[in-house]
Amino acid sequence: MADESWGFWRDRRTGALWGVVTMSNGDVVACCGPLRPSQANPALLPYLRYGRRDVDWIERNRTEFVPVATQPYAYAS
Repeated sequence: MADESWGFWRDRRTGALWGVVTMSNGDVVACCGPLRPSQANPALLPYLRYGRRDVDWIERNRTEFVPVATQPYAYAS
Protein backbone atom coordinates (compact mmCIF):
# COMPACT_ATOMS: atom_id res chain seq x y z
CA MET A 1 0.00 0.00 0.00
CA ALA A 2 1.37 3.33 -1.04
CA ASP A 3 0.33 5.20 2.07
CA GLU A 4 2.10 3.01 4.67
CA SER A 5 5.07 4.32 6.62
CA TRP A 6 7.37 2.72 9.16
CA GLY A 7 8.74 4.18 12.37
CA PHE A 8 10.05 3.41 15.83
CA TRP A 9 7.85 4.07 18.84
CA ARG A 10 9.13 3.97 22.42
CA ASP A 11 6.94 2.76 25.28
CA ARG A 12 7.10 5.53 27.91
CA ARG A 13 6.56 3.07 30.77
CA THR A 14 9.14 0.44 29.89
CA GLY A 15 11.45 2.18 27.44
CA ALA A 16 10.91 -0.69 24.99
CA LEU A 17 11.26 0.14 21.32
CA TRP A 18 8.69 -1.05 18.78
CA GLY A 19 8.58 -0.96 15.00
CA VAL A 20 5.19 0.40 13.93
CA VAL A 21 3.54 0.60 10.51
CA THR A 22 0.99 3.39 10.14
CA MET A 23 -1.27 4.54 7.35
CA SER A 24 -1.34 8.17 6.23
CA ASN A 25 -4.40 8.71 8.46
CA GLY A 26 -2.37 7.61 11.53
CA ASP A 27 -3.97 4.19 11.99
CA VAL A 28 -1.58 1.50 13.21
CA VAL A 29 -1.82 -1.48 10.84
CA ALA A 30 1.11 -3.63 12.01
CA CYS A 31 3.82 -3.69 14.64
CA CYS A 32 6.89 -5.58 15.80
CA GLY A 33 8.32 -5.56 19.26
CA PRO A 34 9.59 -5.07 21.70
CA LEU A 35 12.78 -4.91 19.65
CA ARG A 36 16.30 -5.94 20.58
CA PRO A 37 18.95 -3.18 20.45
CA SER A 38 20.42 -4.78 17.32
CA GLN A 39 17.08 -4.23 15.56
CA ALA A 40 16.96 -0.50 16.34
CA ASN A 41 18.44 0.47 12.99
CA PRO A 42 16.27 2.71 10.76
CA ALA A 43 17.51 0.87 7.67
CA LEU A 44 15.85 -2.31 9.02
CA LEU A 45 12.40 -0.75 9.50
CA PRO A 46 10.89 -2.12 6.26
CA TYR A 47 12.26 -5.60 6.96
CA LEU A 48 11.18 -6.30 10.55
CA ARG A 49 8.71 -9.15 11.19
CA TYR A 50 5.56 -7.09 11.49
CA GLY A 51 2.25 -8.58 12.50
CA ARG A 52 -1.18 -7.59 13.74
CA ARG A 53 -1.12 -9.44 17.08
CA ASP A 54 -0.35 -6.35 19.22
CA VAL A 55 -1.96 -3.66 17.04
CA ASP A 56 -5.12 -3.36 19.19
CA TRP A 57 -3.01 -3.14 22.36
CA ILE A 58 -0.84 -0.39 20.85
CA GLU A 59 -3.91 1.55 19.69
CA ARG A 60 -5.54 1.28 23.15
CA ASN A 61 -2.31 2.45 24.82
CA ARG A 62 -1.23 4.92 22.16
CA THR A 63 -0.73 7.76 24.65
CA GLU A 64 1.93 5.61 26.33
CA PHE A 65 4.06 5.65 23.17
CA VAL A 66 6.24 8.37 21.74
CA PRO A 67 7.55 8.33 18.18
CA VAL A 68 11.34 8.18 17.87
CA ALA A 69 12.82 10.58 15.33
CA THR A 70 14.36 8.65 12.42
CA GLN A 71 14.71 9.03 8.70
CA PRO A 72 11.16 8.45 7.38
CA TYR A 73 10.56 5.34 5.32
CA ALA A 74 7.57 4.99 3.07
CA TYR A 75 6.59 2.15 0.80
CA ALA A 76 6.50 3.17 -2.84
CA SER A 77 4.80 0.87 -5.29
